Amino acid sequence: MFAQFIHSVAATRPLWASLGRARFLQWVQGLDTPKPRAQQRALSLPGESTHRQLQALESRMVDSFIVEAALVCVVTVGLLMGREPGTLRPNPVWLVIFALCGMAAFGCALRLKRMKRNRRTLWLAFNGERVVGEALASLTNHGYHVFHDLPLTKDWSIDHIVVGPSGVYAVETKVRPVPDQKAGPVSREVVYDGKGLQFPDHYDARRLAQTKAQAERLEKLLLGAIGNMIEVKPVLTIPGWSVQYTTEEDKSLVMTPKMLRAAILNDKEPILSADRIQKIVEDLEQKY
Repeated sequence: MFAQFIHSVAATRPLWASLGRARFLQWVQGLDTPKPRAQQRALSLPGESTHRQLQALESRMVDSFIVEAALVCVVTVGLLMGREPGTLRPNPVWLVIFALCGMAAFGCALRLKRMKRNRRTLWLAFNGERVVGEALASLTNHGYHVFHDLPLTKDWSIDHIVVGPSGVYAVETKVRPVPDQKAGPVSREVVYDGKGLQFPDHYDARRLAQTKAQAERLEKLLLGAIGNMIEVKPVLTIPGWSVQYTTEEDKSLVMTPKMLRAAILNDKEPILSADRIQKIVEDLEQKY
């Protein structure tokens, strides 16, 4: 029996070797990536933390796939070899062992399926944040400073912060899968009624509340750092969707990425001096 088990495990040598090689390469890449010193820290790119989550998830997906393939191979070889000598009857002990391996392989398959869904969600979020980041990039030519993925505390970050003459903006990105174009242009439209967002399949008021809460928290943080109350304007942007307004209340709260540049530049007369802008920028840069 033991020899049969060794043979069945040995049949999966290439798969385990691939897993070991992948892990070794990840370890080597980690050694080759220098950790920047405090004075060398660079500002984050749009969606950087989401991209790191995506990379970590993809690494786990590769591991799960290799383990699942190895378990399936063990089960297959074991069923072929795990028979009592001189008979075609399977050995009951090995049947139990390989049944457990089969259940483990099934569990890996379910886990891989969940990770695939999570990967799609993270990929949509990453692309959405990059689209918004590109829409905000041109503001730097007009005296504005743009921060992406700013970690304000250990467990709290803001997707985008814009600082300039017209004020401070906390820009959050809400990404929802866009329906198939065959469903018609109406299905790509979200309705803003001043209290929430009506998507084709659900109503969402929670994300608006979160966006306002983010702006309020940033106001308190700037107050503690600068000593003056600075109004932070919340903005929720929805990549890939068009927005229909059924109210004139807080229309600047919800917009598409293409609307951001004009909305910020045409907001109002300058309310922040160059000195105050510089103080805010210096404080935010220290958060990286």
